[in-house]
Amino acid sequence: MGFLEKNKPLKSSKTPISINPLWCDILETYIATYPLQELHESIQKLSSFFKSADTTWEQQCQYLRAIEKSLPSKKSICNSTLNKINLSSNFTIQIESVLEPIIVGIYFTSIEPLAKQRCIPIFDSCYFLSTKLPSNHNIESIKSFNFDSDNNMALEFSKEYSKYITHDNYTTQTLCQKGIAIYLMLDFPLGLSIVKKNLFETIYFLIDCLMIIIKRVKNELEENNVLEMSQNESKSINDITVFSNSLIFSQHMNDAQHVIKTLLALLSRFENILRPKFELIKESYNDNSIELSKIKDLLNGCITICSDEIYIKDVRQLTGMTLAAILNLLGPLQYVNDLVLSLFFVWPITREQESLIMSLLRIQTSTAPIMEHGWQGEYPTIITYFCDNAITSQMKITAFETMGMWLQETEIILRDSNVENKKVLEIQAIFDSQSLDKLMSYVWNNCDDPVDAIQYKVKTIFEKLLDILSIKRKYENTDDFYNQSFNNLLKQLLLMDPYRKVKYVLLLLLLPRVGTNAFLKLQADFVWRTLEVLHNTTIAPRSSQLLATFFEQSLKELLEVSIKQIDFNNEKKIISDTQKEAVTNDWINIWLAPVCHCLTSSNDTLRKNIGNFILKPLFKIDPLSFWRLLNVIKYDNISNGFVKDDHFRLNALITITKVARSLDLVDGKMLIEDGSNLHDDKKIKLQSLRNAIYHIDPNLRIDVLGLISESQKSITEVTSTELSLLKSFFELNLNSTSPEFRQKMCGHLNKLFSRLQGNLYAQWRDYKSLLKYVENNSSTNKNTKISQALLEAEELKRKIDISQNFLNWLIELLVASLYPGASFQRVSSALKIFIILIKTFGLGNESSLTKDFVNKKNEPSTFPFQLPLAVTRNVKLILNCLMNPFDENRMLSYEILEIFPSPLPGIESIDDVQEILFWAFQSMTSTRAGESDSGATIFSLIFSKYVLKLGYDLDVELDKGPPVSSLGMEINDKSTTFIGKLMVLLEKQINIASQNLLLASQKYPMHGTLLALQYIFKKLDYNSTTIKSNLTEWQFVHDKIISLINQVCQIVLEVLSNPSPEGNVPASFQEMEETIEELVFSSDDGDVESEEGPKHQVILSCCWRTVKEASALLAVILSRAPMATTLINNEAMLNYEQVRNGGALFRTLLTSIRHRGAFSAVYPGYVSVCSRLLDSSQIEFAELPKTWLKEDICAITTSSISITRRSAGLPLCILAIVNSEPSTQKTLLPWAMKILLNIGSQKVSTDDEIDQQTVDLPQVHAFNILRTIFMDAKLGADVLPHVSDGFMLAINGFCSSSWAIRNCSVMLFSTLLQRTFGTKKTKDEHHSINQLTSREFFSRFPKLHPFLVDELTIAVNQLIKPTQNKTEVHPGLYPILTLLSRLHPSLMESSVLNMDPFVTLVKSCCSSPIYKAREMSARSLVPLIASQDLIITCTELFNACEISNQNELHGRLVQIQYLMRGHLSRNLTGFDLTKEFINKMELMIMSKIPVICYQNPCDITKFLFLEIMNEFVFDSKWILNEQDKRKQSELITLMEGKFAKMRQTIFDLSLFNLFGKSNATLKIGNFLARQQMAKVVIKSLLSQDISEKNEIIVKILSDEEYEVRLIALETFFEYFLEMDIVHIRTGSITPIIQSKLIKMIFHGEQYPKCFQLIVELLVLINSNYPFPKSNLTSSKQSSKFELEEFWKKLVWYMEKSKSSSIIEATLPLLGALTAEIWDETSLPHEIRSLGLKKWAEYINRNTKPEITLTLREAATKSLQLFSRLLFKKEIGFASNDDIQYFISLYIVLIRLTQDDDIDLRRTAALIVSEAMSLEDPVGCDRARELCYEYMTNQYSGSLHLYVALLQILTGDVKPDEIIKSEVAPSRVLFAIENPNIYKEDLVDIQLAYKYLRTAIKKERNGLEFPDVFRKDIPRFCVQQLGIVCESASTREVQVFRLLCLFVFKYFGNNFLHIYCPLRPRRMDHLVLLHFPMCLLLSIE
Repeated sequence: MGFLEKNKPLKSSKTPISINPLWCDILETYIATYPLQELHESIQKLSSFFKSADTTWEQQCQYLRAIEKSLPSKKSICNSTLNKINLSSNFTIQIESVLEPIIVGIYFTSIEPLAKQRCIPIFDSCYFLSTKLPSNHNIESIKSFNFDSDNNMALEFSKEYSKYITHDNYTTQTLCQKGIAIYLMLDFPLGLSIVKKNLFETIYFLIDCLMIIIKRVKNELEENNVLEMSQNESKSINDITVFSNSLIFSQHMNDAQHVIKTLLALLSRFENILRPKFELIKESYNDNSIELSKIKDLLNGCITICSDEIYIKDVRQLTGMTLAAILNLLGPLQYVNDLVLSLFFVWPITREQESLIMSLLRIQTSTAPIMEHGWQGEYPTIITYFCDNAITSQMKITAFETMGMWLQETEIILRDSNVENKKVLEIQAIFDSQSLDKLMSYVWNNCDDPVDAIQYKVKTIFEKLLDILSIKRKYENTDDFYNQSFNNLLKQLLLMDPYRKVKYVLLLLLLPRVGTNAFLKLQADFVWRTLEVLHNTTIAPRSSQLLATFFEQSLKELLEVSIKQIDFNNEKKIISDTQKEAVTNDWINIWLAPVCHCLTSSNDTLRKNIGNFILKPLFKIDPLSFWRLLNVIKYDNISNGFVKDDHFRLNALITITKVARSLDLVDGKMLIEDGSNLHDDKKIKLQSLRNAIYHIDPNLRIDVLGLISESQKSITEVTSTELSLLKSFFELNLNSTSPEFRQKMCGHLNKLFSRLQGNLYAQWRDYKSLLKYVENNSSTNKNTKISQALLEAEELKRKIDISQNFLNWLIELLVASLYPGASFQRVSSALKIFIILIKTFGLGNESSLTKDFVNKKNEPSTFPFQLPLAVTRNVKLILNCLMNPFDENRMLSYEILEIFPSPLPGIESIDDVQEILFWAFQSMTSTRAGESDSGATIFSLIFSKYVLKLGYDLDVELDKGPPVSSLGMEINDKSTTFIGKLMVLLEKQINIASQNLLLASQKYPMHGTLLALQYIFKKLDYNSTTIKSNLTEWQFVHDKIISLINQVCQIVLEVLSNPSPEGNVPASFQEMEETIEELVFSSDDGDVESEEGPKHQVILSCCWRTVKEASALLAVILSRAPMATTLINNEAMLNYEQVRNGGALFRTLLTSIRHRGAFSAVYPGYVSVCSRLLDSSQIEFAELPKTWLKEDICAITTSSISITRRSAGLPLCILAIVNSEPSTQKTLLPWAMKILLNIGSQKVSTDDEIDQQTVDLPQVHAFNILRTIFMDAKLGADVLPHVSDGFMLAINGFCSSSWAIRNCSVMLFSTLLQRTFGTKKTKDEHHSINQLTSREFFSRFPKLHPFLVDELTIAVNQLIKPTQNKTEVHPGLYPILTLLSRLHPSLMESSVLNMDPFVTLVKSCCSSPIYKAREMSARSLVPLIASQDLIITCTELFNACEISNQNELHGRLVQIQYLMRGHLSRNLTGFDLTKEFINKMELMIMSKIPVICYQNPCDITKFLFLEIMNEFVFDSKWILNEQDKRKQSELITLMEGKFAKMRQTIFDLSLFNLFGKSNATLKIGNFLARQQMAKVVIKSLLSQDISEKNEIIVKILSDEEYEVRLIALETFFEYFLEMDIVHIRTGSITPIIQSKLIKMIFHGEQYPKCFQLIVELLVLINSNYPFPKSNLTSSKQSSKFELEEFWKKLVWYMEKSKSSSIIEATLPLLGALTAEIWDETSLPHEIRSLGLKKWAEYINRNTKPEITLTLREAATKSLQLFSRLLFKKEIGFASNDDIQYFISLYIVLIRLTQDDDIDLRRTAALIVSEAMSLEDPVGCDRARELCYEYMTNQYSGSLHLYVALLQILTGDVKPDEIIKSEVAPSRVLFAIENPNIYKEDLVDIQLAYKYLRTAIKKERNGLEFPDVFRKDIPRFCVQQLGIVCESASTREVQVFRLLCLFVFKYFGNNFLHIYCPLRPRRMDHLVLLHFPMCLLLSIE
């Protein structure tokens, strides 16, 4: 019954119960017979049930519920002491004679299952009222009561049931409804008893029903076939058979499903009754027996359904289970087993048995899938057959599940000690090596399957297989053999690619069976290797689960070993604490170093995942591990090998502490200030946490918050120290730009505030209790206790006050963060925290969690204080946030205001609300999307808060339009009136648009109104009494709004369906150009073009936004409003025609619109509509999407559709339907895929090729639709069965004669690659994590193997056998090679599939004359060669290298190169194979050096050979991928010895050819060969010491070919990049290289790339002193030049060069040289000042926001190289102007900390941190503050500081321009705006103001300020405020926000008193009223 229980609840169509006149007659007859008798309440309700003819289904159910309540329940009967409940005899008679027959009739007459279920409790009550119960009855006796007694109720029910299970009665009910009725009877005792009595009749009836269904389906198919043959339809349309009458087909499937479901339930539940009857069948030969006939029909019917794909999956699965249940009843187990095998699989039974069964049952079966030769004893050949041949995911799941069940049963048999040895031996014989390989192949092939269920099933197979092997080992007593088998399996898994999830799943299952020592023995660094892959988020959960289990098991094993070593005389064997601690330390040593390495790694993701997945399990296993790990991180010296990078020590410390805090291993009391308890290892310094709060790493900052917030116990106290840390955190982290950071912050704050609230409740409760204690005992002599109580109460009150002050401070900070112009992230963070505060602490006197805190009298405890959340100021602030330009912030604001009470505090009067609505109207009718959304949101809020809840009557526009009655109906309800006014407005806008679309687009846009209506309709509750009481009005509103939507769409469709909608202006407007101009100018004096933008942009924007909002509104209505086929006598809003027409409109939009943004916006609405319809219980509505799908697909082939642009919205139109189908029953998708694949595969006719210029081909549409379906993530698993066909279609499409089809094939092929291999998880698409092995790929898609082989054969033959001396590339070659190249080589590929055909074909491509073909063949060869075959393959390829055919030689070398890269560089070969390769490589290569390098005339192939040598002979980087350091060292040593001779040979050859030969004759590719020779020479020189080294290096760097110089510079750059600074500066070749590079710059390197590398190399070699003079003086080949001359040369390059790359390269070096000049005190002051001035100007100019990113990066790098002087305490300034330049550099740093590029912001913060020698790097906001602070402290005596700070205060924009922009904001739609959300001008103003005041206070009267500081600035500010106020008197709404900005910008706190009297009247609700600047960032 498990399958049946998983079925979803039955959906109800809510069809009212048909009233039978006979029921009314029964009631009337009784009343007429006993007119004076009082009627029982149930009879009265029954009478009411009959009276109303228009009663809805819901009302009928309510009547039935009332009847149920009026009767005594089963429980009340059980608890009664009398024989019957207190009912008079009259009442009992009424129930028996009236209610019982009628309620039985209602049960069988009702169609809805829910109505039937309402009758069941009434049956129980009536039955017990009619039955004489025992006097001592109770609940237990009732449960065990026998319902077989024939009382009146049972007789009535049985009588009616006998009629019901015939085909002559209740004929209006479908077979499905009858099946459901019988199934429901099994759920209550009386029904079960009736079914049991009529069991065989019921089964026979259901069998008849099943046969009727099968016959109907067969007839339907035959009729369809006849019809289609007569119409002579194409093959593609023949496939629509099933859906030719989908309504009837769906009904047949529904009937079959519920009839079979009921049959299965009966066969399962009554097995004991049925078995004797069924077993007698085989004894009987009476062919006329009814039992035999029915069973024969049932078996044949089940087999027919199971074998016919016409039936849906659920029906076939149920049928299969039913068939199994029937066969199970026919005899004992062995008999049934033989019967099943004989029927379906093989013939193990005798011919006599066969004849008996076949003649008896006459079952029609097909040929057995497995014949006699396929049967091998007890081995499950049948199951393996299905496992091998399963194609679809569902088949694989079933096959693997069956295999798992078989293995489980086998395990049970083997574990049973009573089983005969013979049987055990037979089973053991099954599991030989061949069968084990077979079973393991299922695991390897499918454990990474994208379908989770398949992964789970094969995991079960693996687990059970291991269990069986373990048991088998005990039986055979061969431990060594099985240990070796397990070890081999373990070794194989450990060698597997670390980025395959299957590796960790299988290792986890193997771990308990082999133990942890086996892991460490085979792979000593197992822990480190597994930890390392945690940097990948996909692998991290699996690998961490393995590690957690490994750690836990390793400790258990160590403890077990320790216990065994205890003296055996100690019987208890108790391990001491000392011994346990020693064992624990040994266990910690296993993982300590690797974990510490990962925690201090530079990889952010690795550190984060270690904290998330590893630390908590470790600390849970043993808390000692936390303290040991903490001490190592705190005190370990980096030389000890635990800490990998000291820069990340703090990160590790915080991560460890946070995890420990979540486990309550530490608490807030362990935080100490520096200087106290410094030697206590169990204390944590507060300074470390403060450093972390300011840290540059956002993960570290959020971890600090997690440390404060996390706790296992909700009652853990939040200390004052923690609240202080929280203040520091909030001050600088509300502005975080990371979404992940903000999300985690909210999660942590939820926990923290919940704890804080609990603390406050508990503290306040204890505080009141103490005060009460003092009050009650004040008259006693308990003075000491009273004093103690008062002290405790005072302490509690202090804690409560601290918490209250903190929360109030936080609210003020959040409020201040909502200032105008605040960044998106600051506003978002503030609003989210505000919501958390509301949800945690509530809005009233009592918090939302008051119920959790009660006193002893169960009275709720009061909260100590109320937070000022829902106050007038906050309401107005948050209301203003609804105008925020960001959607998220508007949504958050709306959420807060929705929580606030209604009316909103401070906005109570209707005038205030009306004024806000008019304000919102101005925004709603804006052409800009953000503004219109803001206005619409406010309309929704007003509707929700004031119209629905308070019944306000509000106007929606300033100028009242026509009355609502103009819509065609009188509307009286306030809510419908409000919507009606919006519809009047929309109608007005439609009328304008229909006459003049341009005018409507500019002045009267419709999208805002549609959006407001959409938000309002989303708020409607269709079950509310408000709507139900005004049903007619609401139905009219819905009808009218749908009509308006249609009008809107028709108006804009002309523009959006244009072939080029982006630049389209309708022809009618082009003809009426002058009239339009006049109309527009008459409506507004402004210039059309300058006000809104180009006309075509304005029109298009209006049109696509309008259709977007119109379709969304229609989707909201169709997906939410109640619907019925007719609106008569029900509460529905929509009828069938309205829904159908709505769907037709969606389809029209999707198939007509060509603007991608428009039809993409329509798609989500259509999906929601189709989802609702397909899920509808009303069959008429459920069939609509199926009909639409059929029509859309048929239209592809039957009509000329010209959509172009990737079929526009047509793919989305079809995707919406197949995507909306319920996941449990997908029939539309397979059908659609089959049809589309069929259409796409049809050949293009000649006529089609002619017409394709104007009409899109059906094949093109099919391709585009398929591509869209394959791309959809939701259908990812469902489309996998069609991937093979998709690949075949795409590859064949490359060969099409139509360009359009070839183009579509490329896009489809790309999509299929992504669907098959998944989205790229790393940038390298050939990384193993982005690939599948060939065994995985071809086991998932077996059809592709022969297809690809055949296609590749054709393609290769065409490539290597050219016709007419012309080589042509087959169109399918490249896609096939691309597909093969995406596979991944593995150690376990040899015996799965025969890959030899691919290998042979791909190898043969090497001789192609086309370079790309040779390269692609080399890429695709890599995964085809198993790693163990690498050496053989490379040897064969090397041996085949001959210079007679250069193309072939090049191809073979490319294949060798890619093979070595694919296997060796990725370390797929493993240690042993790599070692063998090195040993054999020398002989392999040396034999070919003479041929390729000496005899070879081609420089191209010579270059490739030398490139291979450089990569694998001279360079040992490929060996570094071996993670075991010992093995790595061994391989390098082996390589040095084996390759020495070969290296010398190639070096001599390269040196001679590079300089010894004349290059007068230019040859193709000569420069490539010389590049590689130069690289060989340089690498050899760097690794050995020869006398001519310096001379050769200089000669190479002076080579006449720039390519040689470039490769030399790149090689040196790579060499120095790998070295540390000390080795670079002390290296023997460093001086000569540095000297040569400086000369190359000074004398003018011509090639830009070389110049750039030279500059970068100079900085890399020595960034502090890039100009070493001593090295230049020794040169005799060049004239001497000094530092200043070199600096001037660079400046000359800067000024004269027109190349940005030269400037970008020069700037960093210029910064380093400027710093060197300032370090050189011997230089004249003028030179130093001039250098600083010039360089500072460059930096200031090139770091401004408008400069390109690359140039800003170069300037930042230059500043970084100079920064060591910026924060130097003592600098010898040559003049006062030098201070000005230094201050300008601080300002540049401040600007860079707010740059819109994250890397530049981070670099600026690092510059400040490193230059100031901070202990840990700080974040950008903190770095900005430090810059202000430092320059204020250092230069407060300089007027330049005050000038710079005042310039920040006044800004660069003139006040008049600010006023103008605020009063008349730009209406241009696509105006360029400042994209930098990281720069907050107001914060800069605040900081400037703060430090300006600090500087003035510091100097006091020590400075003589000019008048500009004392008089002009204040006077100027007052004048500007006057201008603002004057403007405010005329246009106060537009200017008031500006007033706030000016008060902020020019006055600050000291001038707020000037602002207050000037505040405009009635503007409170619009903008900020409170300006606590000191709270904005709490910087005061």
